[in-house]
Amino acid sequence: MGSSSIVSLGTMKLTTFTLLSVILMSIGLSTSAQERVECDTEPSVELRAEMRNYLNHQAKPQMDSSVPIKFHIVSYDNGFGGIDSASIFNELALVNLYYQAAGMKFEHCGNINYIQSSNYASFLKYTDETLCDTADAFNVLNVYFVPEVYRVNSTNDTTFICGYAPMGDPNRNRVIMDNGCSTNGSTLAHEIGHFFSLAHTHSSSAGAELVNGSNCATAGDELCDTPADPTLSSATVSSACVYTGSATDSNNDPYAPDPENIMSYSRKACRSFFSPGQISRMNTYWTIFRSYLGCGSAPVSTTELDIQSLAIYPNPTQGNIVFESSSRMDEVRITDLGGRVLLHSNPNTNKQEMNLSSLAAGIYLYQIRMGDELKRGKLIKRD
Repeated sequence: MGSSSIVSLGTMKLTTFTLLSVILMSIGLSTSAQERVECDTEPSVELRAEMRNYLNHQAKPQMDSSVPIKFHIVSYDNGFGGIDSASIFNELALVNLYYQAAGMKFEHCGNINYIQSSNYASFLKYTDETLCDTADAFNVLNVYFVPEVYRVNSTNDTTFICGYAPMGDPNRNRVIMDNGCSTNGSTLAHEIGHFFSLAHTHSSSAGAELVNGSNCATAGDELCDTPADPTLSSATVSSACVYTGSATDSNNDPYAPDPENIMSYSRKACRSFFSPGQISRMNTYWTIFRSYLGCGSAPVSTTELDIQSLAIYPNPTQGNIVFESSSRMDEVRITDLGGRVLLHSNPNTNKQEMNLSSLAAGIYLYQIRMGDELKRGKLIKRD
């Protein structure tokens, strides 16, 4: 692939992975004993309706089409924790095998982008896409491999996830992958399936699909050649890839799902194919909605990211935290994950120190306004 770009973000943060791991474990962020949720992609009812309007129009098959893909490998400040590049290219070969029937071949665009940043190595869903907003290669499917991906709900409960893919947004051509799930033979293909419009086989955002198939075109994943699915797991699928559950639908009909479908939550080693309906839908979506993708533009150099103009240290912190920018900061806010303002300042200077000792250990967000520009990110407060 030629020479690779290596950059480092947040050089004023902690650079020792061991210390960072201890800090994260102390506030419950270590994944060593955590089971990851398979996937955290679920389109809204509105988005499902919008995509249905596109997909009701059959496109001419675009066979043997190259889909540009760009890998971004995120590690800690000291370079520790990044995934092995050879392993993800091996995974890409499997992805291409699965997508061959759809006439789609994923080809890497340029060099891998290596990003060293402890702030993003533990990737908070949606919030940390500020990194992607500046590092994405233009009109390319960008795949970020990070040491861990997690989400936090309104009560500050943390859930670790294998990955997710924003759906239906032409300005967010990306998939986020947890390293631990990136080379298991099916999760990367699963998330790319979401990017190309596929829902989970057990999806219920459009209504629960009935076993008898009477609502298969409008409920579940809205495809009639994928049987109704009660949400599979390793507990209901044997090592021989046989469904062993006993769930029934609202008509009391027993489910008979397909444990080998890539868009299910079956055992990862069992998932190995897309149905003809799924293949047709992805091909149509690719032709109509994602045809703008192309490997014609180089990615933004991460050394030129706006985030370089803002230093935040120490992060994590036990007490004081310093915001230092190359531009004047008009306003600094620290909020909880629900957006409630906890601390506020109007420094009108390039440097502002704030005391977080009144906050409990946990994860918080910062918002910094500099003229018309607004920067956001996360903070970790430890005891």
